[in-house]
Amino acid sequence: LKENPDFDLLVVGGGATGCGVALDATLRGMRVLLVEREDFGAGTSSRSTKLIHGGVRYLEKAFFQRDPAQLKLVFEALRERAIMLYQAPHLTGALPTLLPCYALWEIPFYWAGLKAYDILAWLGSGLLFASHFVSSDKAARLFPTLASASATNASATAASKRTRNTSTRELQGAIVYYDGQMDDARFALALAITAAQHGAVVLNHADLVALHHSEKMDSRPVRIEGASIRLADAGEFDAPQPISAFELEKGSKDAGSAANEQSPRTVDGELLTNEREPRNEQLSQQKHTKEDGELVEVRVKAVVNATGPFCDAVRALDEGAGRARDAPMVVGSAGVHVVLPEYYSPDGLGLIVPKTKDGRVVFVLPWLGATLAGTTDSSSAITHAPRPTEKEVGFILDALSDYLAIDVRRSDVLSAWSGIRPLAMQPTPPSKVSPDMGGKEISGSTQEGDAKVAKSSGGGGTQNILREHLVYVSESGLVNISGGKWTTYRLMAEHAVDAVVEQLGLDKRTFAPCVTQHVRLVGAHDWDTRVHAFLVQEYGISLALAKHLSRAYGDQSWRIAQRIAADSTQATPLAQGHLVVEAEVQYAVQHEMSATAVDFLARRTRLAFLDSAAARHALPRIVDIMAAELEWSDSRKTAEIQRGTEFLSAFSVMEGE
Repeated sequence: LKENPDFDLLVVGGGATGCGVALDATLRGMRVLLVEREDFGAGTSSRSTKLIHGGVRYLEKAFFQRDPAQLKLVFEALRERAIMLYQAPHLTGALPTLLPCYALWEIPFYWAGLKAYDILAWLGSGLLFASHFVSSDKAARLFPTLASASATNASATAASKRTRNTSTRELQGAIVYYDGQMDDARFALALAITAAQHGAVVLNHADLVALHHSEKMDSRPVRIEGASIRLADAGEFDAPQPISAFELEKGSKDAGSAANEQSPRTVDGELLTNEREPRNEQLSQQKHTKEDGELVEVRVKAVVNATGPFCDAVRALDEGAGRARDAPMVVGSAGVHVVLPEYYSPDGLGLIVPKTKDGRVVFVLPWLGATLAGTTDSSSAITHAPRPTEKEVGFILDALSDYLAIDVRRSDVLSAWSGIRPLAMQPTPPSKVSPDMGGKEISGSTQEGDAKVAKSSGGGGTQNILREHLVYVSESGLVNISGGKWTTYRLMAEHAVDAVVEQLGLDKRTFAPCVTQHVRLVGAHDWDTRVHAFLVQEYGISLALAKHLSRAYGDQSWRIAQRIAADSTQATPLAQGHLVVEAEVQYAVQHEMSATAVDFLARRTRLAFLDSAAARHALPRIVDIMAAELEWSDSRKTAEIQRGTEFLSAFSVMEGE
């Protein structure tokens, strides 16, 4: 950064959208710097329901409320769902989900709705598999813990101890439909690393502390022209090469690789305006280093604020604290999830509770050898450390008790967490919007068309606020992007970069277009479903470990298997009952920018989310391995354990809290 502090674009925020913006802009030919205050995906992007979906409940609202905006949102999300499954197949997959019907009228009602869902996906070239009806007997066989008339006597006895909505109704059948599932944190990380491979400078634990504006002149508006960045943690990484060492036979070259070869480039930091040159397939390994606490000044031509729920805090650095406070762009919505033992759900099949007692939707999903259940949707204060409450955890467990034929026990909760959804609002009060300007802000502008103002879709509570995204450009040129949902991250990034192109005065008709829909992420280029077999045969590791590595690291998994083959102690599990091994810690530090123990526990692996007690057990060993890699002092090791313990406490809601 000191040697070349000039960038075309500064991206603030390393969640799904921010990393997507960095990748998109880099591929269009811009020199990009991305900074993230904590870690990639540390906020909302790692705390989702792990679904890649159009939103069945949004489709229902679209029809009943005759809301074309809801319908358009579902259509776009289903199209983006297919793109995400293509971009990182090792981190994603199709997941069939069972929707139980306890009244005869529900069968044609939900069948018709899910067929409409299929049609929308098909129209956008994103249909996975067609939804279909199954009988009550088959539903019970597919999902053994589902409450039904065919439950075993033991299950019926257990169920009779509770009062359930289904206790007086027999299961009439079910509809099976398909959506996508992902490892959200590793998907966000893959976006950041892929952007780095293509030339972006991406920094975690780097905090934006100031934006610098040009001097006010009569003939020229004030513009952002620089920023101050504080680098909070020392760290170094080698970005893994996009082409792996696998020699698996491939039938044909994928469209993503072809698109990458033609992706735009940057020459001496200058923007290209449609000039392209072939990309070298074997990208050289990049190294980025940071000195703890160092303040760095950079010069930029444009800035994108992609900080999710913290969007208004960055706006305050540009427009002032008063403006950001009085005309906020984001309202927070808390989404709480709990993790239960694997036996709560069958492998490879999810369950949707279509309507809880207060009208919400709850999912029960198999995820990484456990069962994920959630979510809540309620107004929330915006904080860096959201915590679930016992009331929220109890709401989810009560909803499950109404539909499962086993005791849903509070003691079975392995982990619980809360994430804050950033729901977008128009930042200008209605009195300041001119109808003659087509809804654009007088003090700035709003990206029209696909990025509309999020609005209420009826009723009360944040569950009724539409999940559209908003692009708002301030007078000084700060491009703010917020709202939306995980599945539409790529589309949001595309709209944000389009706004940057407009701010820079470039012609969108001739400037390099968005190509991210064709780009494979790191780990995906040579990955296929045979990789785990290759690892077993080539490196002699267990099948279970091979499957874990293949799914987490894709075509880079051989790097970890190679370490284990050279030193069998590297295969030592970090926690009993979990497949995370010591070799992954070294790999995360060297190749995935893991700078703290929490980075590893929560986002390089998902141990904190899967089992908070196991994560606490693994914490000291993780700190020891990272200390050896990063040359930490004893005081730093102590601080890491303290930070890790405090972080994990938010995943362990105790009864009565």
